Amino acid sequence: MKKALFFILLLVAAYLVGYWPQRGLKDDLAAAKSVTQSSRLQNQLMDILDQVQSQNYGTAQQIAGQFFNDLRNQINDPAYAPYRQSLQAILDRRDAVVSALAKADGSIAAPLRQDLAQVHQMQEKLLSQSNL
Repeated sequence: MKKALFFILLLVAAYLVGYWPQRGLKDDLAAAKSVTQSSRLQNQLMDILDQVQSQNYGTAQQIAGQFFNDLRNQINDPAYAPYRQSLQAILDRRDAVVSALAKADGSIAAPLRQDLAQVHQMQEKLLSQSNL
């Protein structure tokens, strides 16, 4: 009986020794994924601004479409919960941005710069919260 109990405790201990490090790795992987996704959003916004400054509004419109689709897909990620309101505000401007780009209106650059600043702040906070 004592041997069986010892064996069971040994199995439980072995399981926990293997489980806890894996759990930490999953958390690290989730944090890295969030930082990578926020970096992608930031890069897309910089690409849109670059195309607007170069007056390549068609290309900017294509990148903006992808940016807003990516943002919509990522906004419900639990890592973005503290930033959901500001990200939703960016997403709500989708029609205005796409419309301005369709009209070749370069004044859209100012709101895009504000969006870029918000995404950059979010990325910095995500980086500071992670172990990366």
